[in-house]
Amino acid sequence: MKKPIIFIIAIIICTGFLGCASFRKKFVREKHKEEQPHPVISFKDYAEDITYHDLYKKHFLYWKYWEMEFIDALGEDNYKKQLLALAQTISNLKSLESYLVPEKELRISPFRQDLDKLESKIKKGFSTSLERLRLKQDMEKHQRMLEKELMYQKMKEFIKTEGIKPAGAQTQEISPEGANP
Repeated sequence: MKKPIIFIIAIIICTGFLGCASFRKKFVREKHKEEQPHPVISFKDYAEDITYHDLYKKHFLYWKYWEMEFIDALGEDNYKKQLLALAQTISNLKSLESYLVPEKELRISPFRQDLDKLESKIKKGFSTSLERLRLKQDMEKHQRMLEKELMYQKMKEFIKTEGIKPAGAQTQEISPEGANP
């Protein structure tokens, strides 16, 4: 009689040491996760609200930032950063030109053409740091002159009228159902 009792106690102790993780999992309650509400997304076409004046202001700020970034990059020896900043400067200057009437556009295009010529000079590299410093000073002068020329207060009369849609404001026309295009 003592042997079966000792045997049962030994089995209980062995199972206690081995553990019954899967057995415990069956009887432990899991916390219920609260279902997150789904976000409601409503789309609005802001292209109708954008005017040439707004786009001009936006691209003016972009141009000003990238021109300053280019001038700062000229102080460094990183030609990839210089090329990127120059490309962005030219791109934003082209955008600014597209919002102006043709007379003002022609007046600003020589400034952009000056920037176009710099790309090959930067790819070739600078022979001395003095040459790079000279270009940096020229670009600072270029930036001051062009900023005075392109200020919104001076240019607001020369921005194109609203009859033409801005390049960045393309909208889709949705025809009513059943209508033949």
